[in-house]
Amino acid sequence: MATPSSAVSPPIYKAGPKVCSCTLSVLTFPVSKFGHGFASAGFSAALKFYINDIGGNQSANSAIANRDLVMLKTYKAARVFAAAAIGGTASVISGGKFANGAMSGAFAQLYNNEKTSVSTIKSYSKQLSKAAILEDNKITLEEAMIWWRDGEGDPLYADLSLIDLSGVTKEHFASQNQIYINLFSISEDGYVYGTIGLELLKNGNVVAFKGYDTYDFDIKSPFFSRKHFVRNIFTAIGMVPHGKGNAFNIIFYGEGTIGK
Repeated sequence: MATPSSAVSPPIYKAGPKVCSCTLSVLTFPVSKFGHGFASAGFSAALKFYINDIGGNQSANSAIANRDLVMLKTYKAARVFAAAAIGGTASVISGGKFANGAMSGAFAQLYNNEKTSVSTIKSYSKQLSKAAILEDNKITLEEAMIWWRDGEGDPLYADLSLIDLSGVTKEHFASQNQIYINLFSISEDGYVYGTIGLELLKNGNVVAFKGYDTYDFDIKSPFFSRKHFVRNIFTAIGMVPHGKGNAFNIIFYGEGTIGK
């Protein structure tokens, strides 16, 4: 018969959540790994400027300054390799493994720093494109497409004197002084401005009596009606190269010159 001193004591249960030794080991293991990973990524981030300077005149810093996405790709592999080497070294210093730190540094460079550089260049390029479009108040088809994608719905201004209205004559007005005319078939500017409402002045020039036109790709209904079918087909075709974007108003000002 077992004596009280030799008997096995029953387990003592206390209130509160159970935490077994296996759970503690699982929780403890990744913390140290994450610590080494953060150290690796942190070192790479701290030295980002110097990593981006690899390649001199062809470096990422130069590419950003010149808004050149092609140049940015030139030393991309070298930058990732450098970030991996720095990350691995940082991991060893902090007590981790070189391979783990190298992987963290490489991933930080590839999926953070490189993407940030691309976004920065695209943002600069977008701003420059928008500034150039706003400069002369003459809108080309290419500029209209850019504004459709990047203009965020803001209006553009068009000087009516810079639009080719040579295909419009006084005969178009007949006995009325205001008409809507589709420029598509009589001028290359029709690809941008489409249909404009023009008012004939006493001096023989015209103004846009509506004041603005909306650049969009609205489909008229019923689609297959005789009135809308051809227009809707061309509208659908024109939408394809534009891609997704935002409609915007083109605000006309000044006087235009029509043909004889």
